[in-house]
Amino acid sequence: MMLHFIIKSKLYDKDFSEIELKGFYNFLKEIERQDMDQLAKVAGVDKQMVKEAAIAYATAKKFNGVSWSWSY
Repeated sequence: MMLHFIIKSKLYDKDFSEIELKGFYNFLKEIERQDMDQLAKVAGVDKQMVKEAAIAYATAKKFNGVSWSWSY
């Protein structure tokens, strides 16, 4: 859901995404077709709160996050 709001608000690097991310156009189309009201209902979250979190995340000057991946 956060990606929906980030993309709708154009708070992403469009040039980088279109050039460097394989399949980005298809990803955009998939995000656009999602029903945010239905997703919020299923997830049990407030849509406005998710939107505010997405905008705060996308406009933050710094991000400290945790990620992991499997490596074989």
